[in-house]
Amino acid sequence: MSTFDSMSSRSEPASILELMKSLVVEFRVLLEQHIELGKTELREESGQLKQTLVLFSGAALLGQIGLVFLGLTLMFVLAAYLPVWIAAFALTVLFGVGAAVLFVFAQQALKRSSSPAPETLQTIHETQDVLSKKL
Repeated sequence: MSTFDSMSSRSEPASILELMKSLVVEFRVLLEQHIELGKTELREESGQLKQTLVLFSGAALLGQIGLVFLGLTLMFVLAAYLPVWIAAFALTVLFGVGAAVLFVFAQQALKRSSSPAPETLQTIHETQDVLSKKL
């Protein structure tokens, strides 16, 4: 073996060690970037959800006010043919059944909804698994 070969073999372990260190650092940075991406996506989605919820709340309030007046109108129309208390009771039962049906639909929609940013969360878990297996 020449002197050059023995010198290069001594520097190889150091360079491999440096490569492993840089690989670990790069994986750590990648994982941190995935976490930051997930946080950013969640912030953006929550901001959009807030705006949507405000709009739905306003629509629900106006819809409730309209429903009260519709109920009163129907009660007075029915009162022309029935006693007022029977007309009011019939409309109360009708609106109660409608509310129960909407509640069931809302529960089903809530069960079908998925967690926010599922792709990012899956990528973070995969990266953590790879890091734990490799290191």
